[in-house]
Amino acid sequence: MKFIITNSGEEIAGAYEGMAGVNSPRWDGMPKAHNPTAGEDRMLKAIEEIDLLKERYRQACEYMAWFQPAWDALSEDDR
Repeated sequence: MKFIITNSGEEIAGAYEGMAGVNSPRWDGMPKAHNPTAGEDRMLKAIEEIDLLKERYRQACEYMAWFQPAWDALSEDDR
């Protein structure tokens, strides 16, 4: 959980970078890819990934808020 909390910011930033690059149209009017909505699909996938990462971060923070006081209350031998 600590790993999720410390690294979520980097993963979210990477997802934002992944959706920032939208391809420009060709001058002849023909799409570059077979899928003319590939840019929109990539952005939608990145938004869904960001939502998933933020939810995972929220759950990790909630868990650590519950777990850490109980862990701190244990003696060294009980840990």
